[in-house]
Amino acid sequence: SFKVLAGQFGLDPFRAPTSCLGLFRSLFEMGLWYPEGGMSAVVRALGLLCSRKGVRFVPGAIIDRIMVSGNKVTGVSVAKVIHDCDAVIATGSAAHDHSLLRVAGEPSTAKSSPAMANMVYLLGVKQQHSALAHNNVFLSDNVMQEYENLHQRRLPDSASSLVTISCKTNRRMAPGTCENWYVRTSAPWVEIEDDTWDLEKNRVLRRLLQRFNDYGISIDKQIETKTSLSPADFEHSFLQWKGSGWGLNHSHTRNSLYYSQPKHPRIEGLYNAGTFVPPGPGVAFSLLSASRAAVLCAKSFGVQTQLDKNRFHDFLDAYE
Repeated sequence: SFKVLAGQFGLDPFRAPTSCLGLFRSLFEMGLWYPEGGMSAVVRALGLLCSRKGVRFVPGAIIDRIMVSGNKVTGVSVAKVIHDCDAVIATGSAAHDHSLLRVAGEPSTAKSSPAMANMVYLLGVKQQHSALAHNNVFLSDNVMQEYENLHQRRLPDSASSLVTISCKTNRRMAPGTCENWYVRTSAPWVEIEDDTWDLEKNRVLRRLLQRFNDYGISIDKQIETKTSLSPADFEHSFLQWKGSGWGLNHSHTRNSLYYSQPKHPRIEGLYNAGTFVPPGPGVAFSLLSASRAAVLCAKSFGVQTQLDKNRFHDFLDAYE
């Protein structure tokens, strides 16, 4: 499980021992928490709170550019229309947000590589499986070969997967005797535009179903509904750099997880939140980074927030 869970966080357990150590220490010390109603319940609650506070959402708006004058943010261009603002909290991947700047002298991401990506399947299964729990891990035949394939940017013939069935905890999450399966497996990130991802999604799902069969869990004929997401979908729909929901490549022996700085070191008024945003666990990372960005942004305008400053004391001192 150490190997497969590391992979679900975009890590190669054979090349990133430092990151894995920190990750699993937090799991063992703080536990694994599940919000009632699933991760989407957290998002809905945040949306309701924002609406009550007067936040206005503009769904479907495409930001063309973050406007900068000198070393200060002045606005954003949305569908070629410029909206003036005093601060911008960007929530795409750091590399995508960087591409919107177009500021001379800004470092390039051309030589950087992203962490591993994911294939995600949301399955409606019309039967209950007593042998399975809320969280389940299915290992591949050869985990070391699996990660070697991924580093060569190839989909492995046998892949490990994490299967979460939230109705095991809350029966209201699935109707009748059905189950809701969230299946996630590692995949290589997107190098160029590739029209074969739809075919790959079906091919990988067939291999995962065969792996489930090997464990005595047969759902081939029980799938009632299916939604799938490939790295290309993450890139196009969620603005994740090259389809990776985990940001920059974390697989370095002595370094821990990379994350973008929430406050831009050179451009005043520019902040970043949500470096790690894969479905499910990415919600927690997004909340933490958004809290940090909000505290720093409010502080720059002399506004005291309701967030407990002690939680961010050391972090804030680094940006004094």
